[in-house]
Amino acid sequence: MPKPTNNPADSKLLLSSSGELLIYGVVGDWWHGNDALSLAQDIDAIDGDEINVRINSHGGYILEGLVVYNRLKYSEKPVNIHIDGMAASMASVIAMAGDKITMPSNAWLMIHKPINAVWGNADDMRKMAETLDGFESDISNIYMQRFTGSVYELLSAPVGVTETLIGFVGAAATKSLILAAIILATAKIFVDYTIVHPILAVGYIMLVAASFSLLGFILGVWAEGFEKLQMIPMLVLMPLTFLGGTFYSIDMLAEPWRSIALFNPIVYLVNGLRWTFYGASDVNILVSAGSTFAFLAVCITVIAVIFKTGWRLRN
Repeated sequence: MPKPTNNPADSKLLLSSSGELLIYGVVGDWWHGNDALSLAQDIDAIDGDEINVRINSHGGYILEGLVVYNRLKYSEKPVNIHIDGMAASMASVIAMAGDKITMPSNAWLMIHKPINAVWGNADDMRKMAETLDGFESDISNIYMQRFTGSVYELLSAPVGVTETLIGFVGAAATKSLILAAIILATAKIFVDYTIVHPILAVGYIMLVAASFSLLGFILGVWAEGFEKLQMIPMLVLMPLTFLGGTFYSIDMLAEPWRSIALFNPIVYLVNGLRWTFYGASDVNILVSAGSTFAFLAVCITVIAVIFKTGWRLRN
């Protein structure tokens, strides 16, 4: 049976007279032209330098919707999504493909876990549950890719900068402390070591962990993607760590390399921690502690400026 003609009373996916892609109705409904194949043909038929999509849909079929999402997400043209009424379920996933998403204050966006009906025995039920878990993972990744790097929540949350930093930095520092404790406990099994200043060692580890957590927060705001996020740790921090006396004493270096090493900030972090463990270091402990506190203060100042100016927070 042929598809019906463009009757305004029908829910269809069409190209409007202005060249906008209309996703009105059930995603994947081939009878009304809302299937992935029809959408792909409509996308190819769009002229102009950008794709404008208008959505009013309660959702639809996951696999059909994923095709729609991927065709829009990986289009070479900028994609502008307009939610005219509702983008629910799979339609909300499609909306995430937009480079820009616009919705009126009275429009709705709704997400939920994938659902399906199944008839059969226990094996059939378990198989369907595993399938739905896989779909949920894929869809969750789509939402996270859309919102990773977006910090509108920080600007609108009823908490101050201090509480925000305690949340982010506290979580990262706690993770670092747990890892440090596991490493020390494991090393104790193989090496009989003694910490000369255990209380100061814990304090200094917390200081260094907080400092690098703040630096990580700054890099997270600065980076536009995971590739850029890894640039500083891989190309800057790692070389400085290896050249900062982590595995040797800088007193072993001949001049002028020893003097040059003193310009490496990692030297002071390492030697401060070394003093708390062994009671000796290549650099005076006061200089090391002062440098670490200075690094912490610089990171806090930069973050304060970021929140004050909204740099990259409102992009």
